[in-house]
Amino acid sequence: MAQKKQIPKIQHFVPQFFQRFFSFENNGKTIGMFETNRNVFKSHVKISSHLGRKHFYGSDGELEEWLAKLESDSAPIFREMWEGEKLPIPQSPNHSKMLHFLIILDLRNSIHFKILKNFEQKLPNTKSKISEGNVSTDMIPGLQEQQSDKGKLNLLKSAELLVPDLLGLKYKLIKNKTSNPFIISDNPLVMYNQFLEKRNWKFGSQRDFGLKGLQLFLPLNDSYMLAIYDSDIYKLGNKKEQIVWRQLNSIGAIFYLVRRNRKVSKLI
Repeated sequence: MAQKKQIPKIQHFVPQFFQRFFSFENNGKTIGMFETNRNVFKSHVKISSHLGRKHFYGSDGELEEWLAKLESDSAPIFREMWEGEKLPIPQSPNHSKMLHFLIILDLRNSIHFKILKNFEQKLPNTKSKISEGNVSTDMIPGLQEQQSDKGKLNLLKSAELLVPDLLGLKYKLIKNKTSNPFIISDNPLVMYNQFLEKRNWKFGSQRDFGLKGLQLFLPLNDSYMLAIYDSDIYKLGNKKEQIVWRQLNSIGAIFYLVRRNRKVSKLI
């Protein structure tokens, strides 16, 4: 008799392996959490139950299993960044895997689906500047589909198509020399575009993948951060160095971006 597949009840939108990089005294089991809405810090929150929801990716286990495979392939790449100060070789398979993981990290987050839900709810009362009437509600079924288990699966499995748009971006490690450790929020990947922000860009989001001037920041642990950027627009350190040391002023700007990227109540 075939053994029944065990499907995790708590499914994490921030991978457990990644949370362990920030675990309390590197114990790999608990993590500190600051609840901004209550102004309360908890030093020991179980990673196994943190930053996840019951059957968030469905009860059949298909998407959760797919994500688990992606995480097992990606974890060594990101661990090597802060353990060995080693980045993937440009245009290598690991370079593509790194970018694929980052795209998925953004799209799988609960805030992404919360935005879709909010859009769905507001759409019927949204006025069109063209027709001066309500915007057509024909989009609502599509928005609902994207929030379904099948929609999430299709969205995340198709995300690999975005990788070629990011292969031309440069990437380096930022090493924190201050006494203030790097932190993450419940939406760890910081997407920013200073180039378009300064130009008051109004044509959709300033932070979509593939846009000119895109910047990505991902804290890896308390001392290292991965920075990915459009080198036609920005400079980071010397041209040949892979590791950039930053003092207080630069780190402070990054902390501001991390905090601004926070979408819900928990800050780790």
